[in-house]
Amino acid sequence: MATHNTPNGVVLDLRLGAGSIDIETAEGDTTTVELEPLGGDESRAAIEATTEELTIDRDGRTRLRVHVPRNKGGLFRFRGEPAVGMRIVAPPGADLQATVVSADISARGTLRAATAKTVAGDISLGEVTGATELKTVSGDVRCGDAAASMHVDTVSGDVWLERVAGDLAVKTVSGDVRTGAAGSSADVATVSGDIGVASVRQGEAKLQSLSGDVDVAVERGTRVYLDASTLSGDAASDLHLQDAPAAGDGPELTLNASTKSGDVRIRRAAGTAAES
Repeated sequence: MATHNTPNGVVLDLRLGAGSIDIETAEGDTTTVELEPLGGDESRAAIEATTEELTIDRDGRTRLRVHVPRNKGGLFRFRGEPAVGMRIVAPPGADLQATVVSADISARGTLRAATAKTVAGDISLGEVTGATELKTVSGDVRCGDAAASMHVDTVSGDVWLERVAGDLAVKTVSGDVRTGAAGSSADVATVSGDIGVASVRQGEAKLQSLSGDVDVAVERGTRVYLDASTLSGDAASDLHLQDAPAAGDGPELTLNASTKSGDVRIRRAAGTAAES
């Protein structure tokens, strides 16, 4: 295990072919890195050839590069990537910049910003205070509390987001999208997946699915400009005129919810005040 002094914060620049990346944030001025072979001799050789380098970014934060080499042919070219487990403990507010092939990425605690790309790996984050950009082909995506913007691209993975305070953009082909409170604008599109938004309050929400259902809840007190449509499914709304606040009061929402062969449901968000 290697320990690095990172008193001014750290940027985790990580590269891995197969295995797992497990990150935890804990109070302190150091960042520790531990690599574990998850396969045989090939995994141990990959760890020995791993590049672990420290530099200082312009803002004074330490950039920690941990790059595990990938297979580039030879006798092992048909065996996939060497599997390595990467465990990192860093101070809260670390930045994550990770690129992997078939490795899962998991982060517990608080990150400042996160950018992660996988092919077949899942991505799971706890709290992110800055911008988040996540891309995967067949992996699932989870995030707890996103205090800024969130951008997710996936082909066949599902997306679960607990809360997004900033702008939300999600694109998926065959995955479902579920999110809790969306604090700002939301643009969610899927081909064959369902879309569910537990609470939306203001801005512009564009929710589109080709063959999935769309279910969205609007906070009470929000003035809604609604455009909901479905070609072969059912459309229903629980919103009534008395749900609107007095003229000139409250946030405004432009809501476009559409699907071709699924159902569309517009309802009032749970936990809002009862209708008088």
